Amino acid sequence: MSEVIAPPVPISQGTYAIFETPSGGYHLVYRVHGAAEDTHLEIPGAIVSMATRMAGGDGVFDISKLMI
Repeated sequence: MSEVIAPPVPISQGTYAIFETPSGGYHLVYRVHGAAEDTHLEIPGAIVSMATRMAGGDGVFDISKLMI
């Protein structure tokens, strides 16, 4: 007999928007359903750039480069 697995429960639900800043970073605006105010999160351009390079295999920690 197979086990019935419950669907995942979201940690939070709400509405969000992501803006790119002039410095190449991101500004995230998020409002949890029922909240009176938005939550703001700034991600610096250097972090976005590093994460983008790593995702494309061009980062400092690219495993294929470390193996050579």
